[in-house]
Amino acid sequence: MNPDTKLLHALVNEYAGYVGMSPLSLDGAGRCSLLFDDKFSVTMECHEETGSLVIFAELGSIPADQELDFCRKMLEGNHFWRHTGGLGTLALAPEVDSSLPRTATLLYQTPIQSLDYGTFQNRLSDFVDTAEAWMDYLSNFEQRSESNEEPMPETWMGGPMLRV
Repeated sequence: MNPDTKLLHALVNEYAGYVGMSPLSLDGAGRCSLLFDDKFSVTMECHEETGSLVIFAELGSIPADQELDFCRKMLEGNHFWRHTGGLGTLALAPEVDSSLPRTATLLYQTPIQSLDYGTFQNRLSDFVDTAEAWMDYLSNFEQRSESNEEPMPETWMGGPMLRV
């Protein structure tokens, strides 16, 4: 196990202890998935080539007749990370079968060596909150009407601002 993968393993196990879980292990590819609220899975993976931690979650299937509209909303959400809080990029998973609806995803990448446990825990928590907000938005997107459009998830990147 390389140093980056060892760090991910240590961070994941410290988190597991914090939430009252038994120690976890990474799979052969250096991945670990956690189930949140019995609703959705968040996967963490260490990319050895880049030294990056990648966190990703599937947000749900996009109704075929609303794919274009929802993809526009995801692009707007990515603009200056306004609707992802800087903690992820919204994307459309590659098509696997043209008869199946496409899947919206949220992905986040950061150099793993830049993380201590507190930063890891905060980023994971914020990522989960952002993923949940977009899952709720997607589930309500199908029911929305043009006159009663649901607002996109609002997130805040945090941190002090300096006006110059």
